[in-house]
Amino acid sequence: MSETSNFLPNTDTRVFLLAYFEMEEGKVDDFKAVAKIASDKVRENEEGCLSFGFVFSQDSPTAFFRESYVDGDAVLTHLKVAEDVLPQFFACSKLKSIEVHGPAEEIEKAREPLTKMGATFWSLDQDLSFSK
Repeated sequence: MSETSNFLPNTDTRVFLLAYFEMEEGKVDDFKAVAKIASDKVRENEEGCLSFGFVFSQDSPTAFFRESYVDGDAVLTHLKVAEDVLPQFFACSKLKSIEVHGPAEEIEKAREPLTKMGATFWSLDQDLSFSK
């Protein structure tokens, strides 16, 4: 058995959302409270969410938000579920950047609403990727 025999042909449909938020001075606890609300809401309402998490800088009031979804349709569901939480994030932070990574056909499903948020889009090359 060759070393590559446990790799599957890549038919990856996952879409990743990666965002940086700069929290306002004195608002880190507020931001974390909103993040908890968002996390609970996503966990309870989104079967298509594969992962959802926040990472906080030790050097600046910056949070990195990373999410992954089974496909572009799941991203659209997420945007609907989270639409009432986003204003709460913006009340205590500023969205510095948001990137969307995934197969072009999946990204296209959510391009319009994410473009309005200032997203940049990165397309997966299936020929240069693999999954186990």
